[in-house]
Amino acid sequence: ISGDSGGFFHLPGGPVAFALGAEYRKESSRSAPSYYAGNDFLVDQSLSVPTGGSFDVSEFFAEVQLPLLSGAPLAEHLSVGGALRVSDYSTTGTSTTWNVGGSYAPVRDVVFRASYSYSVRAPNITELMAPNESSIAPIIDPCGVDKIGSGSVERAANCNAALSALGVDPAAFDPGFDIQSPQYSGAMGSQIGNRALNPEKSKSWTLGLMLQPKLLGNFSLSVDWYDIRLKRAIRTATAQELADLCYDLPQGNNPFCGLLDRDETTGYISDFSLKPQNVASLRTAGLDLNLQYQLDLGRELGQLQW
Repeated sequence: ISGDSGGFFHLPGGPVAFALGAEYRKESSRSAPSYYAGNDFLVDQSLSVPTGGSFDVSEFFAEVQLPLLSGAPLAEHLSVGGALRVSDYSTTGTSTTWNVGGSYAPVRDVVFRASYSYSVRAPNITELMAPNESSIAPIIDPCGVDKIGSGSVERAANCNAALSALGVDPAAFDPGFDIQSPQYSGAMGSQIGNRALNPEKSKSWTLGLMLQPKLLGNFSLSVDWYDIRLKRAIRTATAQELADLCYDLPQGNNPFCGLLDRDETTGYISDFSLKPQNVASLRTAGLDLNLQYQLDLGRELGQLQW
């Protein structure tokens, strides 16, 4: 539903514009591997079973635009607006996103604009419900005698504790990295979706300027500065990253070590599980610059724009 208040109410800049809406959708996915998938080289047949899943979401959204001034001295145009969306996911619960912004033109040729927004991205069906698939990866063991001294300051203590708990002498632990060696650290593992994921969340703001000088005809210049901060970003670590992060981070609340197993006799890495997790963050900022010019070539040739 969309419209404006023109029939009963006006601000100095004109009627208030609005939009309201609701949406429901359902997504589903199913994986049915071939019987022969279980007979592939180094593929565990137990990992080649039919899997599937689905989720649904109900959403309500609203948007409003308030024209505060129009055609006034030093205010050719001034408006503010905002939008709100409430989403209820069957998988991750309720989340709310919103944004506010405005534009101001002291004269027709110059427009200033700004916005601030809070955004949420729910994990998609693949991240949540990807089927269990076997995987093999070479891993350089961070606890090997040639690697334990590198990495973070936490690595040596964490490796010593993990190996000692298995009855393995950390000082003599040398898993090697020769694929022909029985000590080779290549491990069979698996990769699967993660139904415990939470939505990603971000905050961003922009400031912009647009110039359309009459003296230059159909020329326009827009410049926008943006700043985006993303938290709880969803990322799947590689097998090597999994091993490194397990021992390079503090052990108290480390989500990576629980996805890695060692042989209780040799201490070698024997299994791993790769799954997406809310472990990353991102901050980026930059400048967008856009130049545009339109040249009229006449009725027969039309227009040239660049």
